[in-house]
Amino acid sequence: MPASPKYYTTVDRDDGFGAQLQNIIIDLLVTENRGDKYVFPDIKAIAHNYDDNSSFVLSIIAYINLKGHYVLPENTTLIKYNGIELYRVFENNINYYLKTESYNTLRDVFFSNKQTPYNSEHFNIAVHVRRPNIHDNRLEGADTPDSYYLNIINTLRSTYTDKPLKFHIYSQGKPEDFGAYLNDDTFLHINDSVIDTFTGLLFGDVLVTSASSFSYAAALLTRGIVYYKRFWHVPASNWIINS
Repeated sequence: MPASPKYYTTVDRDDGFGAQLQNIIIDLLVTENRGDKYVFPDIKAIAHNYDDNSSFVLSIIAYINLKGHYVLPENTTLIKYNGIELYRVFENNINYYLKTESYNTLRDVFFSNKQTPYNSEHFNIAVHVRRPNIHDNRLEGADTPDSYYLNIINTLRSTYTDKPLKFHIYSQGKPEDFGAYLNDDTFLHINDSVIDTFTGLLFGDVLVTSASSFSYAAALLTRGIVYYKRFWHVPASNWIINS
């Protein structure tokens, strides 16, 4: 007789939305695909609440949309992971996990309360340009030069020609610092909210990632084509890798 499944959840964290969502995705997929059950964590804090919104955490939980689908039954013991202990398991088998039924369910549930912000008359390309901000001055991952993104943008202009292109640059900082990106086919989304930015990354026909857990988490969920910026988290085999 098979053993009853155990119930696991993600460690308590207080860092950014992308890092926490990435942890949830990885823990959920590894847990469910070994025959155990995942429970959505009791999130208490998320960094990057730029407007000091008292309902920020609740709005993010509602946006993720998984809480009501991954619950702990009554009178059941919950086991909390210690940290990122499942990352290596996931990344060593990323292509397997992204083809499982549990992944399809996770993504369907996640997308079910979201709508594209884009005009379908265009081929929309979302570009995440990670830059330091007053809440996060870590330079690693934010020091990729504009030339890296501009080279990709120019390549994409000649790659996708079936529809008019629209590039959407998502970043933070002073709008005047993004003059190099200005073009008739380009729209700047500078200092948009966490939710609006992540939604834009999710729904791009193409997603160009930065060296960031924020856009990496979007890459794990998007149905678009991913152009991946190489950093410490491994890509899926169907992503297009940029050095």
